[in-house]
Amino acid sequence: GLVCAVMDARRGMLYNANFMIRNGKAQRITEDRQISCEELFNEINGKDIFITGDGTELFKKFCEERNFTPQAAEGDFRFVRGIGIYNAAKNCGFKETSHEKLVPEYLRLPQAERERLEKERGIKNGN
Repeated sequence: GLVCAVMDARRGMLYNANFMIRNGKAQRITEDRQISCEELFNEINGKDIFITGDGTELFKKFCEERNFTPQAAEGDFRFVRGIGIYNAAKNCGFKETSHEKLVPEYLRLPQAERERLEKERGIKNGN
């Protein structure tokens, strides 16, 4: 079925990527993205999905408030762990790699950085 990996991006937003599991292998359906709970709900509503990630509770509650109850990971299985990333990569056919090559991919600047840039823009515009 469809696996929705969700991380809480705050303010009703999620970091998300969706995967289809076939024959024990994961196939990426979407790129990594930032998406609202509403947008993701509209995209997956009615489909057989499994939610995992630290945003599971947030998104599951959002779905249940709209009379849709998805399957969800329980307990520690909701959280990203290095061994889980390694096993997922291995199951997807990636060859082993050095840990130096595994780096996070940030989809937006941290809030402090965004606020600093906004302040700088205000100074440049004479505000």
